[in-house]
Amino acid sequence: MITADALYQAFKANEQTANKQYLDKAVAVSGEVVSVTINQDGKTVADFKTSDSFVVINCTFKEKPGDLKVG
Repeated sequence: MITADALYQAFKANEQTANKQYLDKAVAVSGEVVSVTINQDGKTVADFKTSDSFVVINCTFKEKPGDLKVG
């Protein structure tokens, strides 16, 4: 498991390396959820807070997640 902010920091430090490690892979992310939406494909999307108020970690779920709440 990785925190949303640690994931953000990994991409900020070296985007190419972070893409190889995390992009399009199942990753367990922990942190504060700032929004939950449904995309055009009907998938649940959660945005996680980071230390940069202008950046969120956007996570799309393949399957419907359990109890996911903002806050």
